[in-house]
Amino acid sequence: MSRKEGIEGEERRWEVVRLASNTIIIFTMFGASYFVVKSIDIGRMVRERKTEPVVGSIQSFLNEREYQILEENSLLESLEANEDVEATTSQERIEATISKRYDINHYDGIREQA
Repeated sequence: MSRKEGIEGEERRWEVVRLASNTIIIFTMFGASYFVVKSIDIGRMVRERKTEPVVGSIQSFLNEREYQILEENSLLESLEANEDVEATTSQERIEATISKRYDINHYDGIREQA
């Protein structure tokens, strides 16, 4: 897992979670708070770029650091395999999933959507 120094010297952790077969979320954590950096609708990307493989489409929407986070968390392989997971993408579900998985309860909102 990648780590960076956060605001006021607090450790900043980068995380990624796949909420649905067509949605992934990249977020950062500072202590008990998190901030969603990017929400990616993979289904929409595939529809818009029918000739590109899924991973190629994703790479075009991410900066180098965000793509590296996906690689570090083995998410690219699961996307290529088209693994089936729970299909819901609501903001409430994002908050509930991240809060439950990482035992935190603060949600700052989505800064950017692909």
